[in-house]
Amino acid sequence: MGQIIIEKRDGKKEKFDKYKIEEAVKKAFLATDGEETEYAETKAANIADFIEEKVRSNSDPSHLFNVEEIQDLVENGLMSTKRKDVARKYIIYRNHRNEIRGNTTDKEIEEISTGTSDYWKSENSNKNALVVTTQRDYFAGATSIDISRRKLLAQDIVKAHDEGIIHFHKKIVA
Repeated sequence: MGQIIIEKRDGKKEKFDKYKIEEAVKKAFLATDGEETEYAETKAANIADFIEEKVRSNSDPSHLFNVEEIQDLVENGLMSTKRKDVARKYIIYRNHRNEIRGNTTDKEIEEISTGTSDYWKSENSNKNALVVTTQRDYFAGATSIDISRRKLLAQDIVKAHDEGIIHFHKKIVA
C-alpha cells in the first residue's frame, strides 16, 4: 500500500494519518456524551477506516485530497450513524474553528492598541496612532475590513482584490 498524501490549509503536503480522524470523531462523541464509550471508539475507527479506503481508492490519482475534503468525509461519516447529535457537535466545532482561522480582527485590535503594527502606525501621517481617538477609528476600520472579507463579499471578489485584479478602496485592504 502506497503512502497517501493530503494538502494542508497552508498548502503543505502531509502524510495521511487516519488516527487524527479517529481522535476528532472521539472528541465529538466526548463533547456530546461527556464520557468515552465503546460505541464511540468503534464508530471512530470505522469512520477513519472508511475515509482511508475512500481516499486510497480515489479514481483520479492526480487529485490530492485536502483537509477540508477529509473533514467533509468525517461529517458524512458521522451523519451516517444513528448519532446525528454527534455530527452536529462536530459541524459546529468545525465552523467555529473556521471562523477563528478567518478572524483577523483580534490580531489587528491587539496590534493597534499596543502600537506594534507598522501599517497602523503609518496608515495616516496626519494622525498619531497612539492617541485613543485615532485607535478607536482604526478599531472600527479593522473590524469593518474583517467583516467585509469574511461575511459581506464573495470569496472570489476578495481573492481578486488580494491578487490585484480589482481594488476595493477602504473595504478589504489588508
